[in-house]
Amino acid sequence: MCGLEQPTSGRVLIKGEPPNPRVQKFGVIFQEESLLPWRDVKKNVEFGQELVDRKLSEELTAKYISMVGLSGFENYYPHQISGGMKKRVAIARALAVEPDIIMMDEPFADLDAQTRWILQKELLAIWQKLHKTVIFITHNVEEAVFLGQYVAILTKRPASLKSLIEINLPYPRDRLSPPFISFREKIIDVLRLEIPSI
Repeated sequence: MCGLEQPTSGRVLIKGEPPNPRVQKFGVIFQEESLLPWRDVKKNVEFGQELVDRKLSEELTAKYISMVGLSGFENYYPHQISGGMKKRVAIARALAVEPDIIMMDEPFADLDAQTRWILQKELLAIWQKLHKTVIFITHNVEEAVFLGQYVAILTKRPASLKSLIEINLPYPRDRLSPPFISFREKIIDVLRLEIPSI
């Protein structure tokens, strides 16, 4: 979707054009944080800008570090911070390239439930502040309903689009509300057709 690989079939268009990292700016957050262990938090956040031959101003670096709640940890190295804090660094690094679109590939999958919930809420707060397009991949149905405006459900391999469900609930969302549970069950019903064992 961000033009790093060519599709074997079909196409992706962004405002009518194929994705091109030289034209559109993408921020990518992987399952693993991929932080550079020899760089502190501040230098890891600046890394994406360095790849495009730019350097973040001190003010912008501080802005993104603050936005993810890491003010005071700028000089800490990855081995000195928790898993949740590493995710925050990865988010700040993606934001620091000032992307048009943010791609997130199961970024919270390996976190405990409490940290995951906190980061979901923080991600929504950042999204509401910056109004960026976020494409978020998850295998967690509740996470999809909590975060998403549209949930695209794929078939088993070879994957194709099975269903696109609009989640027309206002934010913030209550995980225990009947409408939330109804959307969760609707998605599970679609998945059940694909994987009969669930």
